[in-house]
Amino acid sequence: MKTSPQIILFELNEVPWRVIDDFVVRHPRSALARLTARAATYVTHCDNPVSLSPWSVWATLHRGVSDAEHGIRYLGQPGEECYPPLWEILAAARVPVGVFGCLNTYPIPRTREAFRFFVPDAFAPEPECIPEALRAFQRFNLEMSRRSGRNVSRSIAPASALAFLRVCRGLGLEWKTLARIAGQLVAEVPQPTLRGRRRNLQCSVAFDLFLRQLRQENVRFATFFTNHVAAALHRYWAARYPDDYTHYELPHHWTLRYAEEIDFALKAADRCIERLMLWADGIRGTEIWVASGAGQVATQARTLKTQLYLANLSRFMRGLGVPDAAWSARPGMAPHVGVVVEAPVRSAFRAQLESLRIGDQRLHWEERENGFFKLGIDTPDVDAAATRVSLGGERFALGELGFENTAIDEGAASTAHHHPDGSLLVYGSPTRPPRGSRIRVPVTALAPALLRRLGAAPPSYMVGADGL
Repeated sequence: MKTSPQIILFELNEVPWRVIDDFVVRHPRSALARLTARAATYVTHCDNPVSLSPWSVWATLHRGVSDAEHGIRYLGQPGEECYPPLWEILAAARVPVGVFGCLNTYPIPRTREAFRFFVPDAFAPEPECIPEALRAFQRFNLEMSRRSGRNVSRSIAPASALAFLRVCRGLGLEWKTLARIAGQLVAEVPQPTLRGRRRNLQCSVAFDLFLRQLRQENVRFATFFTNHVAAALHRYWAARYPDDYTHYELPHHWTLRYAEEIDFALKAADRCIERLMLWADGIRGTEIWVASGAGQVATQARTLKTQLYLANLSRFMRGLGVPDAAWSARPGMAPHVGVVVEAPVRSAFRAQLESLRIGDQRLHWEERENGFFKLGIDTPDVDAAATRVSLGGERFALGELGFENTAIDEGAASTAHHHPDGSLLVYGSPTRPPRGSRIRVPVTALAPALLRRLGAAPPSYMVGADGL
């Protein structure tokens, strides 16, 4: 009887072929170079009609339908129950699975029998996970993610850090990773601009723990998500690819200072891919799927000194007249914030949002199902002393309603943004396109392809693609 393979999906968020090919040329002995030479390679296309934000794109990949169907636009927003993610379909088919850090994975599944491990994303409101032993990591992970949005925090959450350190070796953290953490902290002392590289450490720490779970648990499908390279692309694309811009407003010293940051982030991903390839080579029938969901392209190259953030959501909600017991926060990727408001006060809350102005700008907001509100603050380089917030005929200083004008560490606006074309590399698959060809496939085709490879029938609404 033929057995289906083990598949590991490595979700390398928003890394397009342009960046991979560039890295491979400059690092021909890297794991990515070997993977690109030996894997089946594809260009994926995300045809979401509404949003190319990662929380929407990955929901599309996991569910096999566009955001017009699954309805997920923001972090923390539940999707339509009729379009479950592929791991729930596999679990229902009694295929043992593991999930680590994928977007929109809180709360953990109600039916846990098939889930050997399940760690929600870094925006989860609580550190609940499977197994319970990983809770110490997740608590530390969530606290550090809250502290580090657009800028990386200078501080470390002491209580959760100590709790994690006590158990980290037993959870799989490697000595090499601990050495990298120490080296990073030492390097920051003379060069504070290197602080942004801490984002790469989050991936390294999480991957050590993921790999330990993979070794201990008998899973047929496992998936791991990392955003650290995408974060570097947003910030430093202009430093690596300055010729992509018609108008380049960033100073030359900025370009020189950050020119190697994308490579540095990719090297952290490369170490993960190296270990995955060793794992696949040692276990017959294992496949590694490295997918980006979408990609990025250059946008603008301009300076940015400050960005307005909603730093104190409790103060903001009280200022808008919402009682503390009538709302709950849903963490988002700064400067966006999510909040769920109870039904009795939603109408008044909507009216307040409609009337609110920051200077002469409206607050961008949208309401979704079950009282979920997404609040978006897009206010760069404001004069904090002069800018007032207008609400219900009254005027407030920014801080009175919880806003904070934050200096941007890199001193630049986002230099790249989302693009529908992404990358996919499949290592260990018995089918492979001709060398050098990159078949173009819709990102919605990945879920049904994965399900079929694992012996589970895709739902009728999923549509596959030739060559995948």
